[in-house]
Amino acid sequence: MRITTPKLTGPELAWAPFKGWSVLFDTDLGPHQSQQGGAEQPEPLELLELPGKLIAGHDLYRTLSVWSFDLVRRQQPAGYLPLPPSSYHVTVCDGLSDAQLNEAQGPARQRIAQMLESLPGAVLDPASLVPSAAAALAQLIERATSPIDLRFAGIESRGHALVAGLEPAQHSRSAYSMIVEARDALLSTLGAEFGIDLTSPWRPHVSVGYWANQEVADEHEELVAAGARTVIESAPNAGVRVGRASVHAFDDMETYWRAGTRSISVQRRA
Repeated sequence: MRITTPKLTGPELAWAPFKGWSVLFDTDLGPHQSQQGGAEQPEPLELLELPGKLIAGHDLYRTLSVWSFDLVRRQQPAGYLPLPPSSYHVTVCDGLSDAQLNEAQGPARQRIAQMLESLPGAVLDPASLVPSAAAALAQLIERATSPIDLRFAGIESRGHALVAGLEPAQHSRSAYSMIVEARDALLSTLGAEFGIDLTSPWRPHVSVGYWANQEVADEHEELVAAGARTVIESAPNAGVRVGRASVHAFDDMETYWRAGTRSISVQRRA
């Protein structure tokens, strides 16, 4: 099997080492959180691992996980590796990773390499990742605290990733636009700092798996289209409500770390 993504390895498909950091919504904690106590001391690292009860009670995540693994069990598409549902998440903004390490030149490349070496521990102090971008990063995280409802918008292959696309509900468009503005500012700051182009539109999604190469993805377009119909039929109002974000480090596409949340009090508003 020909593998053309650095996120997979073979010959038996498995997750390849791929380091970096991103800003993710904390969908397992829900919106409207408050930090209580212990703020002076960094919490230990915590693995992003959605509990089974949350997945079972979440229309979109439950339906996606059942469909993705049923796809493997029934169709056995060669060249597809599903992500474990416990790792499902919505990315607000990709920061820096092994991908940018391969793009940067000279001293900038060396600084990115040093930053990647500091992961995952550096997420305990996100401002230390790229000091010149600390203000922009903090602004993005602050903007992402406004509750936003993201609605399911279909399943598609985006390059090597198989994703469930999301779009903001009408009542969330203003808060969504504020995040887009802050996201653009962070990417512009990071790009200027390291001399690489990081600009990209925000297309919220939940990744459910990866294809080994583009040809394999193209061969399974009909299965992907059927998956979108399955979600619509099984959970017509599926979506994700978000309202809190934090910096996560990743070792590969199924292993994400963040500062521990033992001091986070979950307070959902009616």
